[in-house]
Amino acid sequence: MGCSSSATSPSGARLVVRYRAIVIVAWVAAAVLVAPGASRIAEVLTLDLPSATPTEAAQVRAALDAEFGRSAAKALAVVVDCPEGSGDAARQLAAGLTPVLRAQDFVADVLDGDSVLELRQPEHRAVLVAMSRPEYSDKLTSKVKDLRMQIGTVVASGGAEGCRALLTGEPVLESDVQQIAVDDAHRLERVALVPAAVILIYAFGSLGAALVPILTGVLALLLAVGGLAQVAEHVPLAVFVMPVVSMIGLGAGIDYSLLVTTRFREARARGDSPSDAAVQTTATAGRTVLVSGLCVAFGFGALSLTPTSETRSVGLAGLMVVSAAVLLSVTLVPAILATTAQWLDRPVWLSARLARWHGLGVWERWGTVIVRHRWWALLGGLAVVGLLVLPISQLEVGVPKQGWFPEGAESTEATALLTGANLEGELLPIEVIVRAPEGDRVVSVNRLRGLERFADSLAADPRVARVRGPVALRAGMSLLGYAA
Repeated sequence: MGCSSSATSPSGARLVVRYRAIVIVAWVAAAVLVAPGASRIAEVLTLDLPSATPTEAAQVRAALDAEFGRSAAKALAVVVDCPEGSGDAARQLAAGLTPVLRAQDFVADVLDGDSVLELRQPEHRAVLVAMSRPEYSDKLTSKVKDLRMQIGTVVASGGAEGCRALLTGEPVLESDVQQIAVDDAHRLERVALVPAAVILIYAFGSLGAALVPILTGVLALLLAVGGLAQVAEHVPLAVFVMPVVSMIGLGAGIDYSLLVTTRFREARARGDSPSDAAVQTTATAGRTVLVSGLCVAFGFGALSLTPTSETRSVGLAGLMVVSAAVLLSVTLVPAILATTAQWLDRPVWLSARLARWHGLGVWERWGTVIVRHRWWALLGGLAVVGLLVLPISQLEVGVPKQGWFPEGAESTEATALLTGANLEGELLPIEVIVRAPEGDRVVSVNRLRGLERFADSLAADPRVARVRGPVALRAGMSLLGYAA
């Protein structure tokens, strides 16, 4: 923020205006440089965030990594679903998909769902489980799109009419959530820009002036997303920061540049030249933008210091997008205004028509009414605010138990089929580590009875479908068989 502070001083403002061409070219070059990273933001954001605190789950995961080297291995499932009465079509299609899965460099083994899970599926459905290689754990989401295309090719050429092969698993769900979050953010941006543009055109009374805040908001968004893509290469960032960046980027970018543009037009109306008006605006309104941006940035900076990875992601994303909006508003916006002052009121025919609406003095009359009835206005405003915050009293904070997967996604539908068959836990099981005293082995003969009782106690829990472990590998097997 130091550079922006100097930009809002009179001398700094004069430098910005004097070298406005360089300022504009520099920001355009920055946008071009970050654009490739912004386009792949869906690939670098993640749902699998490391724990920032030493939780029990984090300790188990670390132990699995250090002692077994297998916590990174993940399961992907292909659910083949055919119309009822299609005979062996599902089994045949699953047999055709098995070589495709085995051919993937990130797949260690492919297991038949019926034999491994010991649960027979209906005739019209089959399940294949592909176990990944641990070294590919960080790259699995990027493999989903290509694997889906290969599966689709086999289904299309298999001649199994009406059959579908749906891919799911933690990496697949993460890939779908990534893409849907980014798509939703882009949809939000497109929806928000239209009413924002209409309001700005009416507020300024011209199209040319309204385009400056819109451009600033979009550019702040682009720069923040591109910067986040670079940061996410080194620091895991939550996928749901995209809507935060979209809302704050457009809001702050438009809001800050709106103030600067308004003050510039007021200076021009007083007779100042474009350069003088830009200098004066940057030294006054620019300082206001800087102070406001610093307050917001401090808030997001505090979030980035919290022990939870999700809130730290939001804090870092907000800090970047607000910083971009402030810097653009005190450098690029004055440079653009000083350069395009003669075009701000274009087109003339639109400005002339909007001038009639501005001449009605609606806001002046509104302000007069508010001042005259200030106490009623205050009570009415507080009542509206109270209604808006009332739902907070019913807010339940926590992790959603269900319904948080993206609706309509292939992975969600496949997960629903597995859930209906009580198999969803096979892809995301709860893992428990049992440690023996130093120098002893967990699977030694004198420990097997305790392991069996522990496994039986877990299996007796009504929330547990199945238990897999050293003494629960095969139904009906005796402890003597395990010992052997």
